[in-house]
Order: sequence, then C-alpha cells, then structure tokens
Amino acid sequence: MIDSCTANVPGGLDGSPVARVDPADPTLFSTANLTPKVALGLEFSFHAHHYSLQALLYKRFPKRRRDLEMVCPDPGHSAILNLMNRPTIGESIQISACEPSQYSAALQIVFSDLPEPDRTAAIEGLANILQEDTLTRNSLSIALDRGTLVGAVWFQHLPGRTAILMPPRQAFRMNQPGHRIADRLIADVLGQLRSRGVILVQTLLRKEDTQDAQRFRSAGFEDLTDLVYLAAPTHSASQPRDTSLTFQPYRDDQRARLGQLIQQTYINSLDCPALDGLREIEDVISGYQATGVYDPGRWFFVRHENTDVGVLLLTSHAPAQPWELVYMGLVPDARGQGWGDWIARFALWQAKLGGADQVVLAVDVANTPVTRIYERVGFIPWDRRTVWIRRLSDDLVDPS
Repeated sequence: MIDSCTANVPGGLDGSPVARVDPADPTLFSTANLTPKVALGLEFSFHAHHYSLQALLYKRFPKRRRDLEMVCPDPGHSAILNLMNRPTIGESIQISACEPSQYSAALQIVFSDLPEPDRTAAIEGLANILQEDTLTRNSLSIALDRGTLVGAVWFQHLPGRTAILMPPRQAFRMNQPGHRIADRLIADVLGQLRSRGVILVQTLLRKEDTQDAQRFRSAGFEDLTDLVYLAAPTHSASQPRDTSLTFQPYRDDQRARLGQLIQQTYINSLDCPALDGLREIEDVISGYQATGVYDPGRWFFVRHENTDVGVLLLTSHAPAQPWELVYMGLVPDARGQGWGDWIARFALWQAKLGGADQVVLAVDVANTPVTRIYERVGFIPWDRRTVWIRRLSDDLVDPS
C-alpha cells in the first residue's frame, strides 16, 4: 500500500523486483494535474494483471484515458513512468506564424486531404501566393510540439473586415490528439483576426466534414446556410435581345449610388438573409471588390426606363480562368418580370467577350427563384458547401 512518503511497487508473480518509486520526487511529474498522493496506488503484477492495471489507471486518471489507450499494450514499468512524465495534452503545443522555410511542410499538412496531383498543385500555388503577398492577406499558422511541426491552418484576411478560415489539419502524432491541436489553431487565428479588426469569419465545409463542424461549433461558429456552386459555358452566349433593360458600367466615383442600390436589392432577398445588417455597406462593397481581379468595367447598373432596377457584378480570376458572377440583384419592384434571365444571359455574353470559356457562381440553396433562373440559362451544379460564420464584433447589428 502507499504511505505518505514512498510507494513500494510489488514485483511480478515470478518474484522479479521492480523499482522503488518515491512519489514525492518532483522529477516524476510534470503536470499540475497529478499530485504525488495520486500517482502510484499500483498494486499489480505488470504482466499478469494488464486489464486490472488499465481499469485502475482509467479510474485514477479519467481525463487522460486517450493517453492511456495509446500506451504500449504491455504496460511495463517504463511505460507507466513515461505516462506520468508526459506533459498534459496541449501543454507542449506552441502556435506561431509559419516561416517561409516551413511553407512546404506546413502546406503538406494543410492540403493533406487532397488527392494527387491536386495536392501538389495547391501547395505550389499557395506557396507562391504566400511568398508574393505583400499585403499579408494570406496567412499560415503552425502548431509545434517541442519543435516538431504537428499542425497547420491557412486563413485569409479580406477587405471589408472579413476573413476566410480553412479547416485546420494536423500531422499524425500519437501523444497529441488532433482535435486539441485544431482547437488551439482555431483559437489562435480568431485572436489574430480580432486584433486586426475583423468582424466576420467564415469557413466552408462539406456535409461529410462532421468532425470539422464540431470543432467550429465549439469555437463559436454557427451554421448559416448551404451554398450551391454552379457553372455555365459561354460558347453559345450571345447578346441578350431584351431591349427594355440597359447595362451601365460602374465608375469608382459612383460608390454611394452603388451602395444604395445594393441595399435595396437586399430587401426580402432569399440569398443569405442572415447576413443582412452584419456589416456596413462600405465593407460589403470592399468585399466584392476583393473577389478576383477588380475591374469597374465589369460591374453594371441594370436600368429600366432610365431608372436603376438592379446590379450585376462580374470578375475574372486569372487569364484563361473562368469569370465569376459575384452578385446579381434586383430591387423588389423589378422582380417577377423575367429580367433575371436576361441579366444572367448578359453576364455570360460579357464573359465570352472577355475570353472566358465559362462563368461560375455560388447561390444560397434556399434561394429557389434565382437558382431556377441560372438553370434556365445553362448553369449546372458542381459542388455544395455549408457556410459557417463566427461574429467577432460586439457591436454587430442584430438582423432580427
């Protein structure tokens, strides 16, 4: 039995001696969670009573069950002492910004879910972006366990006080359960973004990403809606024949007019209505401008009889890449007249003139009327993601 000073661990059934352990020796315990009194109530034969040992340790150290399950199957004396000496999960993890010399290794972790050759292409592409990003919009944070890279996360700080956070990923390490590493990475990134003045963070997950969903929910994210991604070819696009609508290119000195019009198109919109009021209209426009390669000549006021009735925002991403329909909206009085079809056809025609072979977009799955418009003019679905958001500001307007 244990006394207040020392613990005599009996030998095995064969009489072989084992070490005499002093539970008061501070070198045996590196955590504040374990006291010498709790440490060794171990009256067992190491080899003959394996399951009794396991049950005893589970009872004594319930919060460290996962560690215990990963100790070697034959729980010899050295294994038990190694368990006692091991730091508490997460205690040894350090989060820091990724240095350029570590980009390749960190991105291998970030894109570990991708198959080849997509993984290699993504790693090379993002490494180049990180090297050339003088605005520090793209950031890579890493988790280190005693100097060893064990986790990484990529995030983007975007204009409009928003950010996109990619789900964190971890390397395989037995002594550090991945969810703890991921939790630490998410918390650190949120702290960084809050200090930069970001008020809205979002991540996009597939339905099958249940573990990631649990992590983000624990970090305060909420399930906003599902987005359907659509694409349409431009090869058959032609100039719309509807002469009742005109498209006036936007100029940067018309920002106030554009802001007022966009706000009108948001009224009773089914496209992510939960986002209404979360940001100022200036932030919204800045966010639109940050999508792809901004060109005011690809933004249009949609007009009917010299009156603004809608807006169309297009962008390109790179030469020989698809164009994106960033936003299309009509004011309430202009809806239901078939004009959405003509605006979408005009978008395809503009992309064709610009040399793009297709147009892509994302739409709220609940926005059935607009989805039908896109389907009628040739868009087809190719992906679907759930939008999760985290509000970082205490001064947000409650849309309710």
